Amino acid sequence: MTIPNQVLEGGYERGGGRYKGRTASWVYGQGTSFDTMSGSFAADGGGSAVGTARLRLVGMDDERPEKNPMRLTLNGQVLYEGLDPLPNDFCCGPTGDGNWGAVIFEFPASLLRGTNDISITNLSSSDCTVCPFFVMVDFGELTYRTRG
Repeated sequence: MTIPNQVLEGGYERGGGRYKGRTASWVYGQGTSFDTMSGSFAADGGGSAVGTARLRLVGMDDERPEKNPMRLTLNGQVLYEGLDPLPNDFCCGPTGDGNWGAVIFEFPASLLRGTNDISITNLSSSDCTVCPFFVMVDFGELTYRTRG
């Protein structure tokens, strides 16, 4: 199932909602009002999911060589905390193709519910929203199996 970036609230969205040819939402550092984006989505049969689930996030880190620290949570459980594993953006500005990439996070499918809460937080200490200290998400794809 696809989780569009529009599900995530609290992050920054560029006017017109597009960045480098795609829709995108992003989070800046802890010193900004855009440090966390969160949302809810329904997963059919989520309460009966078994085995390993996979969340594939498509997005990018900013264009600096240094990666932003980030946290990804699902239903209050930390799925990942560390440096943003998405590729760095190409320099500079909102036009062009962008260096979009994907990363897969695996987790116990038992964490899934019928309605799920997801959150992405940029853990950098930056207080700048015009500087390249961002974690950007275009969309997510969730795969899992259910009993039966």
